[in-house]
Order: sequence, then structure tokens, then C-alpha cells
Amino acid sequence: MKNQFGQALQAASADGAIAITRYGQVEAYVLSPERYGALTQEPEQELDLLTEYFDELVTKMQGPEARAAWKAAFEATPDELGRAAVEGARRSARRRA
Repeated sequence: MKNQFGQALQAASADGAIAITRYGQVEAYVLSPERYGALTQEPEQELDLLTEYFDELVTKMQGPEARAAWKAAFEATPDELGRAAVEGARRSARRRA
């Protein structure tokens, strides 16, 4: 955390929350303002926030860029899918580091 504070803040902002670990044990969490607000609000307000987030995701998934990505994924060869999976795992590992 002390060496990658900016990256940790970006990850929390993007993912909603990140866990800070020490020797494999969770020591603390960094939350995005939206997630913190949702946790401290009444349940109805949190549900409204989640509904808004879900609606935004559905809208993004129905756009031309998402359609093109899905089409490319379904038309990809096994080798292309394998390379994409490895690259995705590497990106995920870098975000967690």
C-alpha cells in the first residue's frame, strides 16, 4: 500500500472496494465514496444505488462496442481465447499486486 497508494485508490474507485492485506490477512479495506455511502445509508437508498449501477451496466452491454466485443469472442479460435484468458489473468494479477 505504501508503495502503490495511487494504484490502490484507482482500484478502489473502479471496483468499489479493495482489501489491504498483511501476511495474507486482511488488515483494512479502502472503499470508493459510492460504496461507503451505500454502506452507511438506509437499505432502500442502497438498493436505489445498486439499481442505478445495474441499469448503467445493462446500457453499456447493449451498445455497439459491447456487441462487437461479444461477436469477436464468439467467433474467436481456441488459441485466441486462450491468449485472451492469459492476458486477462495477468492484468488481474497486476491489479492485485
